[in-house]
Parts: sequence; C-alpha cells; structure tokens
Amino acid sequence: MTLPGRPIKQGNHHPLTAVIEDIEDLFIGMGYSIEEGPEVELDYYNFISKFFLNLDFF
Repeated sequence: MTLPGRPIKQGNHHPLTAVIEDIEDLFIGMGYSIEEGPEVELDYYNFISKFFLNLDFF
C-alpha cells in the first residue's frame, strides 16, 4: 500500500500580464474593444505620407 502523491502546485499569471488583463477589462467595461495588430508601423505611414504629400512644390 502506498500513500497518495503530492498535489501539483498550479502556477499564477505574471504580474505584468495580470495588470494588462485588468486594464483591458477596464476599457472593455467602458465600451472599447481590444484589437490585435502590428506593434511597429512602417516609417512610410509615420513620416513620409504625412510630410511629403502635403508639401506645395509650386
């Protein structure tokens, strides 16, 4: 006859992950939606399209 095994301890979320989820829940509660997308945009959309297309060359 043997003893039962030791229970496996369950892990927790990383503290930053928990804060991010709390903030997401806050914004969802205010009516916003969470969207996934690229975290880095191209230089074209941040600089070139804003400055060079609005210049008057004449």
